[in-house]
Amino acid sequence: MSQGAGRKSNSWKPKRTDLIWRDREQDVMKEVARVLGHEMVTTQTPRFLGARQTALSRILACQTAAERTALDAEVKRISREGNPEEIKRRLAGKFHKKRVHQAMQDQYREIGLSSIVIAAYTREDGKLVVDAYDRISERTGVALPSFEQMYSNEMLTMKASLLKYLLAIRAKQIQGATTIGTTVNAEGPKVALTYTAAGFPILPRPMSTRGWKKDHWETLFMDYMGCHYKLATGGKSSHPPYGNIQQQQMTFIENKYLPRNMKIAQAPPGDSRASTSVSF
Repeated sequence: MSQGAGRKSNSWKPKRTDLIWRDREQDVMKEVARVLGHEMVTTQTPRFLGARQTALSRILACQTAAERTALDAEVKRISREGNPEEIKRRLAGKFHKKRVHQAMQDQYREIGLSSIVIAAYTREDGKLVVDAYDRISERTGVALPSFEQMYSNEMLTMKASLLKYLLAIRAKQIQGATTIGTTVNAEGPKVALTYTAAGFPILPRPMSTRGWKKDHWETLFMDYMGCHYKLATGGKSSHPPYGNIQQQQMTFIENKYLPRNMKIAQAPPGDSRASTSVSF
């Protein structure tokens, strides 16, 4: 009886040419232009893909021994540690559906594995996206609605749970110390924050603020809001652009989340009232 042609799943490993394209894109584009006999090219130029492969091969062939050694070391490092975060985000936005569906199709064709994948990726703006991938009925040729359509409530719950779980992981990665200072010197009062499962900061209750001055309240406010903004930007920044938010409120906050006629404004420069932060 035949044992079939089972094989191990392919493991991801970057190629030398992948890294040359990543790090030397302008040089590659110039070489592509030479290959095609044009002064300038774009990725939409006819025959670009074939010419790019030729250009990459030429650049690789012209490398010195030292450059080739450094490139191979980088290939090994990326294979071990993965792509830089910004590269992962860019590639995920382009290929997440294609990669998952291709893997599911290969598994079904090879070993008859039917699966539904609930997965998450990070967009280039730092936002987490959770999506479901389901083509079982399509792949088997059976005229039924998709699993997600038939069990929409259960799938929605699973996606929400995954998002909550990943946000908790992200919070642990980016929140840093659980104690923030409320004054500019090390001897001043401190506030120990706790965090929700999703990583949002919680002020202690009660909170001892006897003897606090404007600087203490102001720094606490900035640190507290900074925690929220760091979560919102996926860890990119902890400094909200208050001036831009005031001037372009609708760009930063959707209208449905704002009370009618709500206007957000920065405190005037030099405002010496501690009450501004206390009231918040």
